[in-house]
Amino acid sequence: MPLSKVEKKAVYKELTAQMDKIQKAGFQINHADSHHHIHTGVFIAPIVVKVCREHNVDKIRLHRNLGTISAAKRFVKTRYNRWLRRKGFTTTEYFAYVIDIRDGELPDNTEIMVHPDYDKDGVLIDRRGVEDGFPIGYPLPDLQAERQVTLRGYSEI
Repeated sequence: MPLSKVEKKAVYKELTAQMDKIQKAGFQINHADSHHHIHTGVFIAPIVVKVCREHNVDKIRLHRNLGTISAAKRFVKTRYNRWLRRKGFTTTEYFAYVIDIRDGELPDNTEIMVHPDYDKDGVLIDRRGVEDGFPIGYPLPDLQAERQVTLRGYSEI
C-alpha cells in the first residue's frame, strides 16, 4: 500500500535520526539492512536509498535471491536487486538463509543471513527455535567446515 506524504516524511525522519545517532556516537555505518527486510519494500526502498546517500552509506542488503522462491517473488526480488545496483550501491551477488545453502548451491559472494546464538553445549548456531528452554539450530562451525565458507564483513565488499 502506498505511503502518504506524511508517512513518507515520518519514515525519512526516523531513518535519518537513527543514522545520525549512530554516526554521532562514532560508529561507521558500512551497509544498510533492516528487521524483517522492510528496506526492500517498494514504498520504503526509495526513502532508504535517499537516507543512505545523505549519510555516505553505499552498500545495501539485497532481497533474498537463493533458495525456494516463487516465480512472481523472484521477478520482484530480481528487479529490486538490479535497481539497487543501477542506483550505484554495492551489494553482494546473492543473499540467502542458511537453510537455502546448506545442501544447495553456494555461489561466491553470497551473504548468508544468520540469527546467531549458542545452543546448550555452547556451540554457535543459526537459531531456528527453542527446545526445552535452549536455542536450537544449525551449527555454524559445521557450515564453515563443510562448505569451506570464507567469512567477510560488508566493509570488505
